[in-house]
Amino acid sequence: MRVSAGLAVRALLIAALRTFLAVLFGAGTMTLSLYSLQFVLCTPDFWPPDTGAYGWHVLVLLAIGAVFVAWGRRGPLEYAVGLPVRVRRPSEPTEASMKPRAIR
Repeated sequence: MRVSAGLAVRALLIAALRTFLAVLFGAGTMTLSLYSLQFVLCTPDFWPPDTGAYGWHVLVLLAIGAVFVAWGRRGPLEYAVGLPVRVRRPSEPTEASMKPRAIR
């Protein structure tokens, strides 16, 4: 009984660590959106030029990425780029898609 309780605690800790790391490194799931935002942040009209602005940029981008991962969402540009594929792809398999294809 003691071993199974220890395994359950270990499994919970591993799941919590995975969730924490996913939120911490959430910026990796929306790179196109965040690179575009970084470009906007570097313009002097949006964010005044400063020698210490890079650290603030990183914190803003990591925070936005963490929020999107915590919500279970993709970035807006990643969503927009994938939209044509989702629209084109049938939700149910068709008879034509189920036929085996000859290997060339």
